[in-house]
Order: sequence, then C-alpha cells, then structure tokens
Amino acid sequence: MRFRHLVFRAQVSACHTIGETFAAIIHGRAFEIDVRAPEQAGFLAYVHEVYPDWDEWYGDDTPPQSRIQPTEMSAYAFAPSGPGGPRPPLNRVYPGKPALFAELVRAFSPIEALVANMDRLADQPPEKALPELAVSVWRTVSSHLGIVRPLLFEVASLGPDVREGVLGEFFPKVFVALGGYLLGQMAAGRLRPMHPILAIQSFAGPLILHLLLRPMVTEGLGLELDSEAAVREFATNWVRGMQPDPPHAGM
Repeated sequence: MRFRHLVFRAQVSACHTIGETFAAIIHGRAFEIDVRAPEQAGFLAYVHEVYPDWDEWYGDDTPPQSRIQPTEMSAYAFAPSGPGGPRPPLNRVYPGKPALFAELVRAFSPIEALVANMDRLADQPPEKALPELAVSVWRTVSSHLGIVRPLLFEVASLGPDVREGVLGEFFPKVFVALGGYLLGQMAAGRLRPMHPILAIQSFAGPLILHLLLRPMVTEGLGLELDSEAAVREFATNWVRGMQPDPPHAGM
C-alpha cells in the first residue's frame, strides 16, 4: 500500500501470523507516527529487535510509519494437540476453500440463529416477530463484524469456491425459514403479496447496509449508534410498509 493512500483512506486491516499456529487480524484507522519520537521508544525498541539492521538500512532517514488504532480484532490459535506439537494447519483440516468457507459461514453467520428464531417466532404476527428477528441476527454478528463483512462479499460474488455452499445449503435454509414465514403471513392477509425473494431482500437490505456502513458512521462521522435499536426500527418500518392496502369504501 502506498503511504499517501492513507491520507485519503485511513481505514486499514492487518494480519499478524506466527507460523501456522496463531493469527491476529486487526481492523482500524491508521495514524502517522514518528518512530524516533520519545513516546515511541518502546515501539522503536521492538523494531530493532525484529529488524536488527534497521538503523543501517535507514539511518536518520526513517520512512513514514503508521500505527493502527484498532476498532476490531480477531485472534485464532491452534493449541498444541499434545507432546507432538501443534494441530495441523487449516489446509489440512479443511480440504480446500469451499469447505473452509462453509465452516466459517456455519460458525459466524446468523443463519442458524435466524432459523432457530423463526421456529420460535413462527406463530407471532409480523409486527412482533420480525423486529425480534432483526435484533437476534444483529446480536449474533455484532461480536465478529470483521469476519462477517468479508463473508458477505464472498456470498455476493458467488464465485466457484462458494457457489455450492451458498446455493446448496445456506440460501435454502434462509428461504425455507424466513421465506416460508413471509409467504404464510401474506396468505393470511397480514402482509401485502410480494415475491418472497424480493420480500427477503427488502427486509435484509437495511440490516446489511447498517452492518457495512457502521464504521463510517461511528468512526468517520463520530456518531454514536444503538445498533439494536436501529435494526429494530428498520424491521418495524418494513412491517409498516408491507401492511396490506385497506379495502376501498363500499367494496
């Protein structure tokens, strides 16, 4: 990455790995620092430890440096399985990207929570069930947004490595659980008729956009948001907009 790009877009991510046993993924905002400033003495000592030839390389002409002020961090560790050493790396645990992607979706996406909550809320009217569903989905993903965001882009791209999992397992679960509920409410006259795919898109769209734009709103604009209240309001507005048209007078 060219350093000048950080002036225009300071949002960055970084991954630090130790062999194949540990990885830390950090998302945040980059700030330029002077590594020779007194307050950066600890950092400079670490740089010298990792790169003993640092001063020989740069002398006093140190290139621009930045640090990441983290907003999210995820860490993964493979604990030793025994005296023989660490567990096998991911490429041995999961046979290829499709299997790894499928496991990430199962572990971090809100699909299982959505299915479970639709079973629990199946007999509730839309004005109660759907705001509760939106909040439960947000609670499921809010603790690992840094993983969910790239998963969303992978799903949307529908590349060859994710196609089988998306079309063969994950989308059918969503369609049966949420689409089935919406079709039932439309048939009962509680929601206006609409193709269930479009209904799911219009319900999920504001939630996904909130997930994607939240860092810009909170960090870039400095606004504090109650995300649970926000997604509940999105769902409430959706239900309000999907109310059937009242019958015309005299009919």
